[in-house]
Amino acid sequence: MRTNQLSGCVATLAVVLSPAVMLSIRGGTGYCFFVIFALALVYLGKAEHRRCAAALFREHRLFVLGLIGMPAVVLFQLAVFRSSTFPALDPFLRLALVVPSFFYLTSLAYRQLRLVQWGFVAGALGVGTWAIYAHFHPVVWVASGRLGNSFTNPIPFGDTALLLGFLSIVSITRGRRARIAEVAIKIAAFLLGGYASYLSGSRGGWIAVALLVWTTVGGRHWLVSRRARMTLGSAIVAFFLALGSTSIVRQRVDATVSDIKEMQQGNIDTSLGLRLQLWRASALLYSRHPAFGVGRGRLEEALNELAQRAEAPRAIVNAGAHSEFFSTLSQMGTVGVAALLLLYVGTFTPFWRNRLSADGEIATASYLGLAVVGSTIIFGLTIDALTLVMSAAFFALNVATLLACIEARKREIGEVGNSRALKRGRSARTKVDNSRPLKLARPPRTILVACPRRIGDVLMVTPLVRSMKTQWPEAMIDMIVFRGTEGVLEHNPDLRRVITVAQRVPLRERIADAAGIWRRYDLACAATDSDRALIYTWLAGRKRIGLVNADREKWFARLMLHRIALDWQLQAHVVSTTLELALLVGVTPRAEVVAPGIGPDLERRARFEARLNAPPGAMPAQPMVVLHLCPMYGYKKWTVDGWAATIRWLRAHGFAVALSGGPAQAERAYAAQLVVAAGEPILNLVGELTFGETAEMIRRAKLFIGPDTGTTHVAAACGTLTIALFGPGDPVRWGPWPWNWPVGEAPWARRGSGLRGNVYLLQGENECVPCRQEGCGRHEESTSDCLTGLRASRVIAVAAQLLGIQAPTQARIVDISR
Repeated sequence: MRTNQLSGCVATLAVVLSPAVMLSIRGGTGYCFFVIFALALVYLGKAEHRRCAAALFREHRLFVLGLIGMPAVVLFQLAVFRSSTFPALDPFLRLALVVPSFFYLTSLAYRQLRLVQWGFVAGALGVGTWAIYAHFHPVVWVASGRLGNSFTNPIPFGDTALLLGFLSIVSITRGRRARIAEVAIKIAAFLLGGYASYLSGSRGGWIAVALLVWTTVGGRHWLVSRRARMTLGSAIVAFFLALGSTSIVRQRVDATVSDIKEMQQGNIDTSLGLRLQLWRASALLYSRHPAFGVGRGRLEEALNELAQRAEAPRAIVNAGAHSEFFSTLSQMGTVGVAALLLLYVGTFTPFWRNRLSADGEIATASYLGLAVVGSTIIFGLTIDALTLVMSAAFFALNVATLLACIEARKREIGEVGNSRALKRGRSARTKVDNSRPLKLARPPRTILVACPRRIGDVLMVTPLVRSMKTQWPEAMIDMIVFRGTEGVLEHNPDLRRVITVAQRVPLRERIADAAGIWRRYDLACAATDSDRALIYTWLAGRKRIGLVNADREKWFARLMLHRIALDWQLQAHVVSTTLELALLVGVTPRAEVVAPGIGPDLERRARFEARLNAPPGAMPAQPMVVLHLCPMYGYKKWTVDGWAATIRWLRAHGFAVALSGGPAQAERAYAAQLVVAAGEPILNLVGELTFGETAEMIRRAKLFIGPDTGTTHVAAACGTLTIALFGPGDPVRWGPWPWNWPVGEAPWARRGSGLRGNVYLLQGENECVPCRQEGCGRHEESTSDCLTGLRASRVIAVAAQLLGIQAPTQARIVDISR
């Protein structure tokens, strides 16, 4: 969905200004926060936008729950125990209120959201300029010898300035080559932000420097060179040694050493000593109120009571504990600490998962997010990092914006041309994976291919099996799949046997499965990016290769596999991706999807013939069209009225119509409903045939029509003319692979209907197609407007032209093959 252009511009401006004015205008970040929040409420007023938000919530559930956990606990204290205060709730409300803003921001274009980096730069340049001015005009200093401003004391001032400075250089892109002017400006911003932090003397915040340096250099390809790493490391060490010799740093270090010596002599009336006493008192309060603490905003009152009872020195009576952890521990108890940890984990995790993305823009946004979240966690060790309203708003809005950047970039990557994306992906892959061919001492005699996924996934792995069998005809190849999906491999000539495992089994059966395959194969392949496939491959193979998601690369996959191929998901067809595994072992890829069969058994063939020629649909002298009605999920289903109109037209033109489908009661009922609605003799074989028998029937048909489901893939592999009805599904990834289609050539574009080989992909016409969601209701049994609105006349027109007969309405058939 595209948001209104004006609101998008306003939101972009607010996103940029929020960090830019953080330390220069009192309340400036808060104003920006509520501008975006108001736009988000308007955006969520539309039902389609709320459906998008629901899908985002399901994808980022941990992130959203992390943001609402802390305010939920404070609200509970207010409502149930009346132990908290409304002013104490105010900063934490920013965490919850940013959730709708996150949903809204993801609808903006990436080019708008990425401008937030210039907000960081502007903020650092502004605070650095103020620091230079203050250096020459000491009268403006708010504390003796330490820089701050009129509304922020030196500690959060210095921490935020340090973060803004580092965010400026973290934002130097890891993708395209950065312009010299851009790099120069960002380095200047880093130096000025660091200078302001230096003048603040915020020694607690300096602990975060190691993390911030890591986020700055992380993901930089030029650091692959050992010489580059050593040079950078030497430069960093030299810089900090020089910094440590300056007067302010020496003064802060000497103060720390002096405090420690005073404490050793029994004098706790020092900065460090009083802080330790404050933390000890906070722990004491927790021991007396372990569940929910004394109440958020009640710490000063509780410390005063301890001081009156001589259980704590009066000098430590304070509204905060000078530590986010101890403040939460004392004021919110165990439940509050759990909510704080959920906030940290929930906001840190999505950025951590995306940091290794092959796309440089996503990686850069991920490291920016890690810098914001990680530094906030570290700052919270020595200050109340989220107690200030402006700090909470700054944190919440920036993590929401940066995660929205990642989502927007992924969406835009998915909309580029497939061939262009593949070229970019392959170029990046050579830098990040270990995909050079695995040297085998001899051709493997036994091979296991692991694909514990759905029926369509299993079928799409058969080109890899065919490639290996052709290269090594003496090899004995087995496949391990989930029970219930093995039918699509029925009588596959390339396989010795198919091992089936249950999706959910007791531990004892899992151990038995593992023992049955332990190191029995010369070569094992994880043909899909799943933990189960990875585990089976590690258990079974003496040599091991596998697919790993390029955007969420598992570190342990490199330990368990000898070679990996990166799966580019939405950028490449699953057949093309799987065949990358063939290249890892020096096998020539063959893009031939192998359909199941019924084998040479004469008795079985006779039974099949009898069933196929049974009334009421049998028309032995006339050609047959096979219709497959039901996909696995309801949101991929076409309408009964559409099928019925198509059947009547086919029967009127002398075609026998056969229905295929699985044994589920819902499929049988749907087929029976259609037979009644069509009012024509139909051979209803739903639930009556195996996958092999269904494939044999399709081979004899003139035409097959079906939705986005495994049987449609089988029809394409059989070489029969096929019409595939597509709605939410992405054809680039999951379009039927045409028979005899060449290796390395993508069959489908992301949008548009057309003919490739023997397959005509007929796509819904809605603007949102393909949304790659679970229908308009965002659940498996919802409906999809792009399919329910697909007119039967379009299907009939395409069928007529493929069959070479006159259609009632003319529709130009588009051949999008090269």
